[in-house]
Amino acid sequence: MKRQQKQKHTGIILSLLTIIITLALVTAPVSASPTNNGSLDPTFGSNGTVTTDFGGYEEGHAVTLQTDGKLLVAGYAAGQDNDDFALVRYDSNGSLDTTFGNNGLVATDLGDYDYGYAMAIASDNKIIVAGYTGSDNVDFALVRYNADGSLDTSFDTDGKVTTDFGNDDYGRALAIQIDGKIIVAGYTGSNNIDFALVRYNVDGSLDTSFDTDGKVTTDFGGEDNALALALQDDGKLLVAGYAAGQTDDDFALVRYNSDGSLDTSFDTDGFAINNLGGNDDGYAVAIQPDEKILVAGSSGTDFALARYNSDGSLDTSFDSDGFAINNLGGNDYGFALTLQSDEKILVAGSSGSDFALVRYQTDGSLDSAFGSNDKVTTDLGGQDFGAALTLQADGKLIVAGYSSGNFALARYTLVGDLPSTATPSPTSTLVPTVVPTPLPSQISTTAQPEQASTLTVQEANSIDLIVQIPVGAVHEATTLVYQAAPSTNPPAALRFIGHAFTLTAYQNNLPLDHFVFDQPVTVRLSYTDAEISGLDEAQLQLLTLNVNTGQWSDDGITIIERRPLDNLLIVSIAHLTEFALTVPQHQIFLPLVSHR
Repeated sequence: MKRQQKQKHTGIILSLLTIIITLALVTAPVSASPTNNGSLDPTFGSNGTVTTDFGGYEEGHAVTLQTDGKLLVAGYAAGQDNDDFALVRYDSNGSLDTTFGNNGLVATDLGDYDYGYAMAIASDNKIIVAGYTGSDNVDFALVRYNADGSLDTSFDTDGKVTTDFGNDDYGRALAIQIDGKIIVAGYTGSNNIDFALVRYNVDGSLDTSFDTDGKVTTDFGGEDNALALALQDDGKLLVAGYAAGQTDDDFALVRYNSDGSLDTSFDTDGFAINNLGGNDDGYAVAIQPDEKILVAGSSGTDFALARYNSDGSLDTSFDSDGFAINNLGGNDYGFALTLQSDEKILVAGSSGSDFALVRYQTDGSLDSAFGSNDKVTTDLGGQDFGAALTLQADGKLIVAGYSSGNFALARYTLVGDLPSTATPSPTSTLVPTVVPTPLPSQISTTAQPEQASTLTVQEANSIDLIVQIPVGAVHEATTLVYQAAPSTNPPAALRFIGHAFTLTAYQNNLPLDHFVFDQPVTVRLSYTDAEISGLDEAQLQLLTLNVNTGQWSDDGITIIERRPLDNLLIVSIAHLTEFALTVPQHQIFLPLVSHR
């Protein structure tokens, strides 16, 4: 179904006092029927699915197969102080490979907030993971591991490389050339964001034959995010993502020559920008055997798939205009893409809160023989997000991602009539029975999945609070609402001295309980000398109140920086709750965020 006009969700702010919510339980199959392709493989994990917990909050973002059939999943996990690169290896049946790392798990601290997003295996079986590291100053990050999960210290002396473009730099995609050189694509910038590429030599040093310094940036005039990378057989590089259009984001596809220069034979200037009718974000790219190019992602809140000719023009033989837009029944985002041997196209992602998988015919139409109602959805029991996929040699498909803060995988059969033994799980649909009135005079912002946003609270002539929501912190449009509270009720050991407020999250016009960000939010809090008179600023800390238990704690909160001279505390927070500025006998407990 084509949709030419889509609007971003604006997140109507609702009153918690007036909304009434009922839950309607709807039983839906987690996989296709036994006679259709797309069934969960009951020989993998528990009835076709696996979840892995590092002990905190973690996300899987990349998956690849070793030649021996073992599976690697990379992403990030909460470490002792900050988030770390995370890597897991599974045996072919979905069990953890205890010969790898620490009983199958590896966590790598690069010294700050570290997020792994892409992975590849080199010809010598070494494992490379790319992403970014940092909080106030973010850089590309690259780590190379030996086959047993240990750091490869022949790679830049310690196994780790970071690259700074001079702004906030986010590595999101990775590829290895035939000569072993490594290419990482992502984006750089704070206000004006650009495509960014880096090429490294095999030892981790920058390849200065690539645009003279190893680094390339490409500006389309607005916010431009590179999220996917593919190598052509002739050595040219294809990078996909999105660029800011006149009203919404548009699919963006760029081709570079092997030296990093733009290939001006591609759509006359090196890049193709296409409006699919909504807010269009490209997350994955693949090259067909006939050299046509596929880009998968989302348009508005629907799956989107576009096909380009090798010269960068849209292939109008594909679904009549070059792209297919498909509503799977929820907020739908396609994040990963691959081709079967028969050239049918598989796209994985999420629909609502479940893994989602669709298969397209070569002409862009949905394959009606796949799944139920042209799709496969899998409920792993929580908020489920399919981020990556890979095909096994036997035709089975692995989808990897995360489920409620744990690594998650599902394996499907794509050929034959293998039935699934999984029991269908109920899914919950939120139905508002009362339409509330928007609350007046609230400070709010709507965070989008692939856009950074900020919520700023200013009282009198100073900025007291700044909440910075990074790219990827939410997986669908989420409205965050700040509301000041006149007072709070700390335990007897704490003395309330000023700031008290709540932050509430809304999706689809409904408030969320126990909301957890996909990535921690940075919060900066200013205070006055009068508020902390006679107290030790080195002990400033943030406490949150669990309104259900009445208990105060620092769970989910990490101090990033203290600036006593600026009367500033900077923290990260992984969830939303109620905050209060209080002081016990020896410590001050603050609610969050930023500078004046």
